[in-house]
This record gives sequence, C-alpha cells and structure tokens, in this order.
Amino acid sequence: VPGSNASDSTEIYQEGIRIPPLKLYSAGERDETIWALVERNVRIPVQVFGDLRAPPKAGVPPAGRLDLASPGGDRPVELLLMRQLASYLKTVIFMLGPDGAPLFYNESAEQLVGRRFDEDDEMSAQEWTALLPIANEAGEALAFEERPMIVALVAQRPAHRRFSIRGFDGLPHDIEGLGFPLVSQEGRLVGSVGIFWERAAA
Repeated sequence: VPGSNASDSTEIYQEGIRIPPLKLYSAGERDETIWALVERNVRIPVQVFGDLRAPPKAGVPPAGRLDLASPGGDRPVELLLMRQLASYLKTVIFMLGPDGAPLFYNESAEQLVGRRFDEDDEMSAQEWTALLPIANEAGEALAFEERPMIVALVAQRPAHRRFSIRGFDGLPHDIEGLGFPLVSQEGRLVGSVGIFWERAAA
C-alpha cells in the first residue's frame, strides 16, 4: 500500500534504498547528483523538489524582495498559500508582488524559462522581462503593459494572451496563458498570478 511500511520485512534493507544525510547544496550551488538521486526515488518529484527548495532560502532572502520561503515575517497569507499550491503543481505558475517584482515561479516554470528561481537576483518586473524577450502572434515585441500578469496587476482583471518567448537558455516556446489578480478577502491587491502552457505545434 503506498505510504505504508511492509508488515513482513525482517531487516531495514527490505524497505528500499537508504540515503544518508547529504548536502543538497555546496558553496551555494545545487548538487545535481544528489537531486537526481532523490528524483529517481520518489513518486512525486515536483512536489518533493518544491519542499526541498524552500529551506535553503530561509535566512538568506534577497534584500528587498518579499521572502515567501522563510518562517515568520509579515507576509500576506494569500501569497504563502499560492506559493505552496504552485510548488505542488505540474502546471507552469508565476507570481508577481504588488509592485510587479517576481516573487516565485515553480519547477515547471523553471523548465520553461531555462533558469531556476533560486538563481534569480532581485529585480523589477521591467528588468526581468527585458531579459526574457516576449513576442505577440505576429512576431512583434509584446509591450510590457500588454503582458497578462501586468494587465492583471494594473487593471485588476484577468487577462488571456497567446505569445512566444525565448528562454534564458535560448530555446523558443509558443505560449498561451492567463494572468489574474490575487486579492485578499479584505479587497487588498497582494499580487498577480500567471498560469501558462505551451501550445502544440499546428
């Protein structure tokens, strides 16, 4: 039965692979060998990786950026819950703060843009998107204020769009997505969320 222990095991070696305490990060860099080992030995690597990536950020939040991983602090619970949900989903999810600065994107988003979230320095939405070229369906540069998550943040309404990007790794992607404002029960705007997916080739 998944999640349970075998009742007829007579020694620990029958329980499966044993992984001793190992460093997930060394000198601030992720040890890809250890992460690959974990990935091959868990049923839900996306969710597990989301949990594993949070603790190293505790205590070392980028200056000025709202830290959603460290315990404590005065952070909107809506952002914390959204980040937790995003880390458990295969769906590509991005989060912006109320000032438009990137707050979090999940592992599926990392694969899309070609960069891990923990590699990003603190930057504004304009700075971040300038590094990630976006074009409309006609191949023309998509204006900053026309991007779904920015529309959601500024106009406080959902926005849908088809566009293309070239990731930090240089790979092109045809994207479709939806941005929506994240609003507290008190009516306070706490950020915006983007849900994106790659379009199948025609």
